[in-house]
Amino acid sequence: MEYLLQVRDLKTNFYTDSAVVHAVDGVSFDVRPGEVVGLVGESGCGKSVVSLSIMRLIQYPPGKIEGGNVLFKGRDLLKLSEGEMRRIRGNEIAMIFQEPMTSLNPVYRIGDQIGEAIRLHQGVDGPASWKKAVEMLKLVGIPRSEEVVRDYPHQLSGGMRQRAMIAMALSCYPSLLIADEPTTALDVTIQAQILELMRDLRQKINMAIIFITHDLGVIAEMADHVVVMYAGKVVEDAGVGVLFTEPLHPYTVGLIKSKPKVEDEKGVLDFIPGVVPNPLEMPAGCYFNPRCAHAMDICLQEMPPVVEVKPGHRVRCRLFNKDKGEAR
Repeated sequence: MEYLLQVRDLKTNFYTDSAVVHAVDGVSFDVRPGEVVGLVGESGCGKSVVSLSIMRLIQYPPGKIEGGNVLFKGRDLLKLSEGEMRRIRGNEIAMIFQEPMTSLNPVYRIGDQIGEAIRLHQGVDGPASWKKAVEMLKLVGIPRSEEVVRDYPHQLSGGMRQRAMIAMALSCYPSLLIADEPTTALDVTIQAQILELMRDLRQKINMAIIFITHDLGVIAEMADHVVVMYAGKVVEDAGVGVLFTEPLHPYTVGLIKSKPKVEDEKGVLDFIPGVVPNPLEMPAGCYFNPRCAHAMDICLQEMPPVVEVKPGHRVRCRLFNKDKGEAR
């Protein structure tokens, strides 16, 4: 199997009283078995909506998946019945959500919630699922797992709740794990442990990971391939080594330059001017043109196509098109 997951021209809209928001606008990328694909970009660029669309968890109304294909092991997830999709969620594809307190049910114990997925997908009885829940909590580094398994979410710290969510996601050893900023609430020591755990499981069960984060340092450490998103579109994707040594899109260059460096003695951080555009008031042409120092006249008029500058390295920018247009 060359590809475990193929996302093709995925489009997800949100319908408001004011306008239609194109939160995910023609996104395409691939994930191979055992591969870690990093999905990066500023808040509001559509990373989480991509992950929820893959899982078919977009709430309608106001959101709706309007087009594209999501091929998982050759089957289009967007064409499956809800019953078929439930058999895949949590079993073959699992997700670590960004906010653990809103993802855990406050009236059920941690062990019940981890055990539910194990009972549903692996067909084991209650006592066996409870024992497996304890093992999973130990696996993610929670001390006193035999006691914590009987606690309710509000009795745990934010970091422990996040680790409980990770234990739940990994409990059925999925083929694909979607991790939406899984280490945000954790201190650096626990973050290192969780990343190491994901690497170990990836090797043991050939688990692929879509890793969503703002932390380029984590991406450099974890990912094999990187997909950079801006305003609902993919602006660049490449192997991790190529992306960090030869970034092409001005947005990617800005993201990498804005990461603080210990050896930097300037005392001033680099930054990308401006902010992500209001989704109700998107600029004409390339969405990045109001923030781009290289914008040309054509950038203000037309959305640039994706160009493959070399095998495996694609970029959406007029700077790398044959017809660049006139300088601004």
